[in-house]
Amino acid sequence: MSVPPGVTVAEIEAKHGVAFPPDMRAYFLGVDGMGSRAESDKDWFCFWPLRDVISLADEFEARFTDDQSSYYSFSDYSLSLPAFAVRLDRSGRGDNPVIAVFSDNRTYSTNVVARSFGEFIEMYLGDTESRDCLRSGMPGGPPY
Repeated sequence: MSVPPGVTVAEIEAKHGVAFPPDMRAYFLGVDGMGSRAESDKDWFCFWPLRDVISLADEFEARFTDDQSSYYSFSDYSLSLPAFAVRLDRSGRGDNPVIAVFSDNRTYSTNVVARSFGEFIEMYLGDTESRDCLRSGMPGGPPY
């Protein structure tokens, strides 16, 4: 799998009318996901290209979490078991927790797995235990 080049700041800002936090902006400037939602690494993690990033409100008809329109799916493990979404806002200065989203027969559950996109990436790049936390949708890293 080749790494797709990053996107421009204009593409990032125009995508949803929200400001991406600095860590996520730097990520998309450097690399645009894994190329498509069909690509994954050897452990079945997939990072979506910017064109596929979508708000949970637009992705799911059912309402299952507060502020659902502020969370944007950007990644998944094993075909969305779970999917991962980060909270974004227009200012870019708010908290940006990452949640795991599980769906089973239109029953949805969520769990905060990281305090930020950067912490999520650290867990993804970390050891087996950190990746296991992401796979299970459980918090990892420092205590909350």
